[in-house]
Amino acid sequence: MERRVIYFEKPGKENSGACLDVARQAAAEGGYGADTVMVLKSAASKRLLDLRVLEILAKPRA
Repeated sequence: MERRVIYFEKPGKENSGACLDVARQAAAEGGYGADTVMVLKSAASKRLLDLRVLEILAKPRA
């Protein structure tokens, strides 16, 4: 997998799609040796219960 750095002009929710695409591509190509990737909406430690699992990507068993 080609490693690259993605920069955004401004922070915000409008970048979420591109970040999810990169996570999906990394999981599909297995470039990091991961079998499973979780895509999360982060939360501060004081608000841990606000953390959300948006997607779980898993490679099928061989």
